Amino acid sequence: MVYDSTHDLGIMFGGYDGQYYDDTWIYNYTENSWTNMNPTTRPSRRASTSMVYDSAHDQVILYGGVYIDYNLDEPIITYNELWIYNYSNNAWTKMNPIINPAPRYRHSMVYDSIHDQVILFGGMYANYEINRYVYYNETWIYTYSNNSWTNMNTTEKPSSRYSTSMVYDSTLDCVVLFGGNERYQSILFGPDPDMKDDTWIYNFTDNSWINMNPLTKPSARDGHSMVYDCKNNQTILFGGWDKSLHDNGDTWIYNYSSNAWINMNPSTKPSAREDHSMIYDSTHNSVILFGGLVGHDVDNSWWFYNYSGNYWTRAVPVPFSRTRHSMTYDSTHNQVILFGGIDKNGNLNEETWIYTCTNNSWKNMNPTTKPSARMGHSMVYDSTHDQVILFGGYIGSEQDSDETWIYTYNNNSWKKMNPLIKPSKREEFSMVYDSTHDQVILYGGNSYNPHNTSVIYSETWIYTYNNNSWKKKNQLINPSARSDHSMVYDSSHDQVILFGGYDGNWQVTDETWIYTYSNNSWKIMDSPIKPSARSGHSMVYDSTHDQVILFGGWYCQSDDAIWIYNYTDNIWINMHPTVQPYASGGHSIIYDSKDDKVILFGGPKNIWDYSDSIWVYKITDNYFPQGIFDSKITIFEDSYKISGGITWDPRDQPSGQSLHIQVGFSNSPEEEDFLYTDLHDENFSFQGISKFIKYRVIFRSNSLQNNTPLLKSVNITFTLTSLYDEMNIPLILGLSIGFSLGLGIGIGAILGLLLRKKRE
Repeated sequence: MVYDSTHDLGIMFGGYDGQYYDDTWIYNYTENSWTNMNPTTRPSRRASTSMVYDSAHDQVILYGGVYIDYNLDEPIITYNELWIYNYSNNAWTKMNPIINPAPRYRHSMVYDSIHDQVILFGGMYANYEINRYVYYNETWIYTYSNNSWTNMNTTEKPSSRYSTSMVYDSTLDCVVLFGGNERYQSILFGPDPDMKDDTWIYNFTDNSWINMNPLTKPSARDGHSMVYDCKNNQTILFGGWDKSLHDNGDTWIYNYSSNAWINMNPSTKPSAREDHSMIYDSTHNSVILFGGLVGHDVDNSWWFYNYSGNYWTRAVPVPFSRTRHSMTYDSTHNQVILFGGIDKNGNLNEETWIYTCTNNSWKNMNPTTKPSARMGHSMVYDSTHDQVILFGGYIGSEQDSDETWIYTYNNNSWKKMNPLIKPSKREEFSMVYDSTHDQVILYGGNSYNPHNTSVIYSETWIYTYNNNSWKKKNQLINPSARSDHSMVYDSSHDQVILFGGYDGNWQVTDETWIYTYSNNSWKIMDSPIKPSARSGHSMVYDSTHDQVILFGGWYCQSDDAIWIYNYTDNIWINMHPTVQPYASGGHSIIYDSKDDKVILFGGPKNIWDYSDSIWVYKITDNYFPQGIFDSKITIFEDSYKISGGITWDPRDQPSGQSLHIQVGFSNSPEEEDFLYTDLHDENFSFQGISKFIKYRVIFRSNSLQNNTPLLKSVNITFTLTSLYDEMNIPLILGLSIGFSLGLGIGIGAILGLLLRKKRE
């Protein structure tokens, strides 16, 4: 990231967070907003580039970078390209100088404003010819006016290194360099840590590097970031990765005139990190930090450092990372209300936060009276009375709660209700608000016991706000005792839908149950396809599309995380989104009915830490206006004469859309070798000679509809006849699966059970 002093903007390109990017973003400090510029021409996806802002020509200069593709024999692709970005016309231009530094990444560059030039040092390159990383200690100068690079061939210089940091001190006309890493190691095993703690000064006029050897200095590190504060004539350093393989969260100031480093020890600061980016905003006299690697997770927060007050401020306040909290959606004010939870250090929380959906902002409400800190409680939004109802939870000291609290947003107050009859103390139960009958429905939960004799409940309770009373409802049939399950209220059918959780034997379940209040009955729904057994997951009812959305849970896998349940057809569908939060339990999700989206906060972000990130999931992102959807290839041991039939049942097909199926035959697994037979009727026979067979669904649409054609069932039967002995071998391909969905789920989501999408 660089600071564009002409337009008072931060400019960022590319990066990596599990995938590589080629996007260009602009940060406006005054408006505190990011804008994706989407230039037509741009560098390819990459990370670990270096960029500077050329104030003389009002442009950004980028060099190098890396892209890793593990499908290649030599997966590490290193660039030696030089690109120029002009903000005014939103255009990237590749410069193509005759001579370039060797390809590299994790190098460092600064813009020398006095001599109007770029100074580059260090970096690394994966050399597959010798199967080793190569590290550089060259000093290069780039001059824009003649588009040329010059190797300065300095005599004394810092050792070869990567992930160092440099700034240009415009007051004294010199470059300040600190730290970095140097260790030769094979590409197979990666670089080894050999961090530096040296401070060097480069003077262009006499082309010399000087090792300053200050008495006090930061610990050896790499992946740190530095900026030059021109108002106070000093270098500011934050973070980095040290020799003990830990991230740092320290802030240091270096003064060249006194050759001294000072550890500032601010009281508030970003979490320890590496590979972040910092800029100095000279207009507002502020240091801005963005992103970085925090532990094992890529961070997306940005912070401001105020030198005069020696404090860091997060740009947008957010709740601290946590799990086992509770959230509910306030449909009246289009906002999310969060309470409680536990952090990674085991501290229970008693904060009340409001997340405003329209402007993506959090606010700590700090009400005067509030429930005690807790986790494993449950909250619902009572839309009739515009209030939140909270019950129970674990409150510490080996105690659960049986308290009922009401939160009113309009006056920011919590009130303890003290009903005479109530459920026993418990945690990890589930509650919903039944808007039809203006009541809360609770099921299950467990009572905490440190001696492993915890009780798991199979009780159904009803809470009525108007008379402040709880009433236990007894049924002949109900789900087994369970805890850490999830429930939603289906307003379209006036019923409660429950899935999963621990049973009375502390075994996770995969059962789907329906509770109907009007006849006080539970019914198990035996769906042939369903999520795996789990607990700690979250569910919401999507009233726009009349469906349940489930995410995560303990014991689920990443490809088993997001499911859709349609009650009418009693079918679960695995959605397989391309990007999703870490698949685990302990988070909380709500359905934003105003904007038709699911919002997730908290829970684990990896096996080491909890998240403070907001995730948004939109069902409409799974619509496929048109496309070809291919099944996996079925391979036979030899080529056969194949004959058979296919029956399929399309339904709910809007006008302007077409849907048909093809069967493909080939003696090669390559896509271009398949010959397809069109099956335009719902009952069709076919024949061919093949070793490989597959089928595909072709969907065409004149416009994106709110719903797409649905397939109720696909059944294919084959008979294989040997080409050698004409022996009949009956084979039924395992695709006889009935499925269907309600309005709003696209064909791509349905076929996700059996097919993989092929983009055109």
